[in-house]
Amino acid sequence: MCWARLYLAQGDWHEARGNIPKATKAWRKATDTQGPIDIPFDNAMAHYRLAKFGQLNAIDSATHLSAVHGILKRLDVALPVSWTL
Repeated sequence: MCWARLYLAQGDWHEARGNIPKATKAWRKATDTQGPIDIPFDNAMAHYRLAKFGQLNAIDSATHLSAVHGILKRLDVALPVSWTL
């Protein structure tokens, strides 16, 4: 099972319904998940969602954005434009 993707989707579902605290909790679970078949890109997306839409202070948001850039650099890809729309 791709747990990071599951928690990412749960967070998106809660965010779409306006429940940001539950979305933040699910996205945090996605960033903490390191299963054998989890996809690093999903983990990066969860960090991005937390940084941009989670109820975090500026320092925590910056930490998550830094994690996004670190993961994407290891994958040798740029920040997807669709994430910034």
